[in-house]
Amino acid sequence: MNFIDPLAKITVEPTRYYLVLHCRDAWWVDCDGKAFGPCASKEVAIHSAQKLISIFEDPAHRAEVWAPDEGGRTKLVWKRTPAGEIICATEAWTVPADQRNFQEHIQF
Repeated sequence: MNFIDPLAKITVEPTRYYLVLHCRDAWWVDCDGKAFGPCASKEVAIHSAQKLISIFEDPAHRAEVWAPDEGGRTKLVWKRTPAGEIICATEAWTVPADQRNFQEHIQF
């Protein structure tokens, strides 16, 4: 509902959130209450979240990776838009264009 046209429907694009967490001396990725890990470092956990997004997420949906900064505040570090555009919020986690397809790097 909006104030101009109360009968208009507002469409909200679904977003899947991946949270990078530090717990018990290890880094983990949490998505919808499921933990993935442990990871050796925060950067590895962020990269793992990006792998999970590239493999399992519908490309038409938004996906975001959130991780704590040096001060402990949780910040957006990476996201994918419904158009498939990848946006890195910080230079530290910039993903080169040739590494955006993570499927070849995964070891099961």
